[in-house]
Amino acid sequence: MTIETSYLVGDPEPFDETLRYYFSSNWDDSKTNDVTPVFLSPHGKDSEAANLAKEISQADIKGLKAKALILFETTENRLDLQRSSAGKLRNGKASVVQITIYSRTKHEGFLFAEQINDIIQDNYPNTATRIKKSGGSQDSAIVSFEEKGVTFSEPLVQDKEGLVYVSSGFLTCQWQKVKTS
Repeated sequence: MTIETSYLVGDPEPFDETLRYYFSSNWDDSKTNDVTPVFLSPHGKDSEAANLAKEISQADIKGLKAKALILFETTENRLDLQRSSAGKLRNGKASVVQITIYSRTKHEGFLFAEQINDIIQDNYPNTATRIKKSGGSQDSAIVSFEEKGVTFSEPLVQDKEGLVYVSSGFLTCQWQKVKTS
């Protein structure tokens, strides 16, 4: 018996890192008043960015004033077993990635949320359009997204002296493993 992750090329990569690359490589700062945020993932290959992401996930934003940031963090993995007509056992999976926007103004956060949803609409994954892993050359295991966009929470004021607005939403990445008998 063999178990393979469908569509994956090379080694697996945490989806928060894959999505960090997906959004940063498709970002169009002309739609966000020429602002490109720092994109972070706790599983990032850039150790400085990964350490910074871990600090942010612990809600320590005091030292990050005057920076616009977007943090990607996997929060949940689900499993759904299905049997295909060819006798293969499909191990359908869903990984939920929380996307948190740290912006300096409410309007900037709104523009970032709109740009994220535009990227999803323009580059929606399917069997013909693959999401690349963070290296940019190998396909990730993401088959599709459960949603056609992200609904972000109303921004909360965190700090009146700098980086003030924080809002978040969730994007569910669907993927599968196939077991042949």
